Amino acid sequence: MTVPTGQNNAYVSFLQLEQEARNAPTLDALGYVFANRIRDLVPIRQAVVFTMATRTGPKVQTISDVPTPDANAPMVRWLQSMAADMQDDPKYNRLHVVDVNSWGAAKRDAALHWLPNNILWCPFLAEEGHVSGGMLIASDQALSEIERSLIENLMGAWAHAWNAKLGTWGRRRRLPLGRTTQIVAALALAVQFIPVTQTALAPAEVVAKDPVLVAAPMNGVVETVHIEPNSHVKKGDLLFSFDDTELSGQLDVAQEELLVARTSLRTARQGAFRNAERNAEVAVLETQVKLSEAERNFIHAQVQRKDIYAEQGGVAVFRDVAGLEGRPVTTGERVMLIAKPHETKLQIELPVADAVVLETGAPVRLFLDRDPLIPVDAVLAYAGYEAEVTSSGVLSYRLVATFADGTSPRIGLRGMAKIEGKKVFLFFYLFRRPLSALRQWLGV
Repeated sequence: MTVPTGQNNAYVSFLQLEQEARNAPTLDALGYVFANRIRDLVPIRQAVVFTMATRTGPKVQTISDVPTPDANAPMVRWLQSMAADMQDDPKYNRLHVVDVNSWGAAKRDAALHWLPNNILWCPFLAEEGHVSGGMLIASDQALSEIERSLIENLMGAWAHAWNAKLGTWGRRRRLPLGRTTQIVAALALAVQFIPVTQTALAPAEVVAKDPVLVAAPMNGVVETVHIEPNSHVKKGDLLFSFDDTELSGQLDVAQEELLVARTSLRTARQGAFRNAERNAEVAVLETQVKLSEAERNFIHAQVQRKDIYAEQGGVAVFRDVAGLEGRPVTTGERVMLIAKPHETKLQIELPVADAVVLETGAPVRLFLDRDPLIPVDAVLAYAGYEAEVTSSGVLSYRLVATFADGTSPRIGLRGMAKIEGKKVFLFFYLFRRPLSALRQWLGV
């Protein structure tokens, strides 16, 4: 008797699928074989493999043509809810053609949205008789009796392989702890109570220590900057000058007003000899002259202050000349700093999320970006209580550390600072952030 070629190919595919199921090394590999190789036996569009024996209900193990199913995807959530409904119905404990039209309108519409109309449920029965897994087969055309018979026989072999892998995995989860494992667990628990020093890393910058602030003595516009950024200056060197065009005009007007007031006073005094009633006018004009003199002197003093000189020697710290020239400033506004280049301190911006308990005098190590292999030691001198948003947009605490004599880096260097805090148990050191996140999530 000669077997037709089509049936012969089906039998060969049947045997190959049994072989691949027996050789699959893991449960995931087995699910991949089920979902993707079933097409070699029957024409289907999609297959979905479920694990039913879980504590949280059915789980989508594998979807054909999908490497890893996303548990939060709408289709995966719908498939799991549908499998949960089938798990409670005894008729799904055997090969069953799913009649979508018998479902409610909402469930029917969802099923037709995600899958074709022809759906076959193939359960994996365990030795105890319960469904440990299953496969949903969806096709565009209804499967024939011969095709369903092939699938039913194949499901017996696949269910055996599935339960073997699932049972091994379950037994491994339930293995009792051996003596060695117990000792290792006890040591791991004891290690959690070893005291360690709590540390934090934060960006840091070397800044001037006790610099002299060069502020604008008056409202005006900076006309000329006579030095370059970060240049050395001596006491008395000219730093920058204000534009005195407006002040010169105001001084000319004030001098003219003073001249007019003096002329009016002189005229009033001469008239007072002939008319005693003008004596009161003389007193008013004398006051007007004094006011005009005061205003003239004030403007003249401002004109004299248009040139700003260095009050001490050091390095002039500012961004650039072009950013200052032509810039309007107000009285008291900072224009630049005069600092001694090697009298520096360390300014640290510690993010709130990384904050630890710090004390004055705590050790600090600075790893400069230009030389990260040679740390510079410092001591914490100040820790701010209030957090503020830094230029990088991170809410941080401001810390200040001082360098030892003779080890101060120059102004402007940046790096990463390691600050040491109090001693805590290793458990707290490792799980401080997870515990904080859990507390915020629980709201306690």
